[in-house]
Amino acid sequence: MGRGRLAHFLARGGARVCLIEKGDLKRGASGQNASSLHFQMEHRLVEHGEAMTALAASMLPLSLDAIGRWGGITDDLGEDDLDVVMHGGLMLAETPEQQVAKLERKRAHEEKWGLPTRMLDQVEVRAIAPYLADTVLAASFCPVEGHGNPRLITSALARSALAQGVEIRSGTAVTAMRRRDGRWQTDGRSVRREGRAGCCD
Repeated sequence: MGRGRLAHFLARGGARVCLIEKGDLKRGASGQNASSLHFQMEHRLVEHGEAMTALAASMLPLSLDAIGRWGGITDDLGEDDLDVVMHGGLMLAETPEQQVAKLERKRAHEEKWGLPTRMLDQVEVRAIAPYLADTVLAASFCPVEGHGNPRLITSALARSALAQGVEIRSGTAVTAMRRRDGRWQTDGRSVRREGRAGCCD
């Protein structure tokens, strides 16, 4: 999905793009993933001291940009429904000294950078998600988190990319990144392209 999104924006900016896919579209992680739209800082990013946490938080503007892009992706791609729902997401805590305190530190950094999150107590968490265990003491809630349908989104990105002139070569594995006379080597064939090449596993 990431490669399709990149191809979409590069082509929109006027670049000539060739998207090379080892298998078929949607057969790998692009079409088969948890589909989560998660923008809060991960637990592990606030476990290594204040300096490291602040450094990780400095990347939150990327999350804010992503929120806007995901919220407008249906219109952006000219599609009717991509099953993108942004109804909120929770990060849970079960221990007051460690997990609750960690979420509170995380939320303070998110507030500083403008990511809309707030702490919920046990009663508020149960009101939103009554199926959770009683051991959950608190949670941080981000109202713009959600999910999207990876199969629908990947297909829509491919259609948009093709409409903008992107060449999509499926069933073609990139075996090397050697450039010879303006060509990039693949499995038995070469791709002639000026400029740069990027690779995603």
